[in-house]
Amino acid sequence: WLQENTRRVGDNGGKLLYYEGIVQDITEQKLKEKMLKKQIEELNAKRDAYIATERAKSATKSNANLETEVEKIIKEQVKRSNMIIK
Repeated sequence: WLQENTRRVGDNGGKLLYYEGIVQDITEQKLKEKMLKKQIEELNAKRDAYIATERAKSATKSNANLETEVEKIIKEQVKRSNMIIK
């Protein structure tokens, strides 16, 4: 990759005299940018996977807690029903 910076140089009347500028090889910079972009994408994917795993763990734990609470309620209701029937 090349980066070019030029400017027009003219006389007092505006007539073009010449162009001046520089041309730089920015290949190394572009390759580093590409590598950084890939690393960012990989880190984002790992972050997303971690978040999904943590959410799944949290949901599993919440579901287990909810099941325990539902079981308690059912047992209490069964006890009350048995007391009413007797």
